[in-house]
Amino acid sequence: CAILLFFIIRQIALSTSKESLDRESLLGNERAYYTQRARAPVWYKFFGDCVSIASFGILQPWIVIDRARYEFNRLIFSGFRTRFIGGVWEYAKSVCIINTILGFVTLGLWTCCGCAEERENKWIDSKAKV
Repeated sequence: CAILLFFIIRQIALSTSKESLDRESLLGNERAYYTQRARAPVWYKFFGDCVSIASFGILQPWIVIDRARYEFNRLIFSGFRTRFIGGVWEYAKSVCIINTILGFVTLGLWTCCGCAEERENKWIDSKAKV
C-alpha cells in the first residue's frame, strides 16, 4: 500500500513541474545553464524516506535511483539535458552492500565520518551523462 502511494505521489510530482517551460527554453542554447540545483520537492523526499524506513531499507536502492533520475532529468548544462544511466542492481552491488559491510565492520564510523555518503556521491556522479 505504501509503495503504491509512493508511486502515485511520484507521478504527481513529475506532472506538476512548474519549471517545465523554462527548462525547455534552455534546450539547444549553448550558453544557457541553471545556477541552482534541481532538487526533488521536500514532501517527495520525505515520503521516500518514510517508505525506506517502513521497508527496513530494502527499497532504498530503488528510491535513490528514482531520486537521481528525477534530479538529473531536470538539469540542463550548456544547452544539453543530463541523464542518469545507473541501475538499481548496480547501485546495490557497488554502494549499498559495500557501505553496509564497512559500516558494520567499523561499528558505524564509515557512515558517521561521511565515507558512505562520499562513496554514494562518487558513484552517482560517475553515472551522470550529458
